Amino acid sequence: VSSTSDFTAHPQVINGCSDLLCEVFGKEVGTHSRFAVGCSSLPLGVAVEIGAVIEVEERQDCKASSIGLYGKDPLELVEKFMKKDLASSGQRGQDKKYAWKQGAGGWIADFTLERIPWSFTLEEIKLGPRLTFWVGEKDVPPIIAGTPFMQKLVSGSKLEVVPGGDHGFKSDPKHLSAILQELCRQWHSKK
Repeated sequence: VSSTSDFTAHPQVINGCSDLLCEVFGKEVGTHSRFAVGCSSLPLGVAVEIGAVIEVEERQDCKASSIGLYGKDPLELVEKFMKKDLASSGQRGQDKKYAWKQGAGGWIADFTLERIPWSFTLEEIKLGPRLTFWVGEKDVPPIIAGTPFMQKLVSGSKLEVVPGGDHGFKSDPKHLSAILQELCRQWHSKK
C-alpha cells in the first residue's frame, strides 16, 4: 500500500481484495492467508499492489496437449511469436520486451486459462454493475469482439472501451489509475 509514514491502516486497505476474492471464488476457494505492508511509492504510481501464489487443481479434462495450439507444439509456436515481437524496434520493441518478460510460458498459461473448462459460467457471476469489463478500442480483433460478448453474459455488468487503447492499455498509468479508481468506487458502493 502506497502511503505516508503516519498511515497505519494497511490491513483495512487490503481487506477489499480479500473480500473480493471470497466473493468471487466463494469462501471455500477464496479464503487465504495474507499480509499488508506500506511503502512511500509503488511502480507506475499505483496505490496498491497485490501479489498471490495460487494452487490450481489438476483436472483430467483440462490437460494440455501438444496438438492443442493449431496442431503444433505450443512452446515452439509461441517462441516464434516471441522472437518476432522482440525483434521490433522503438517503443513497440520496448513494450513487447515487457510483455514477454515471463517468456513463452506466461503466454501459454494465459492461452490455456482462457480455454479450459471453468467451474462456473459467466452467467453465474452475480456482481451486476460492480463488475466492469475493460477493453482497448484498438485491441486485437478477438478481444474487441470477445469482451462485449462476455460482458453481456454477466447480467448488469458494465463495459468500458478505452479510446485509443491497444492491447497494452492497462500498462499506461493513466488507464491503470482509472481502473483502480473504478474498483475503489465499486468497493465503496458495496458498503
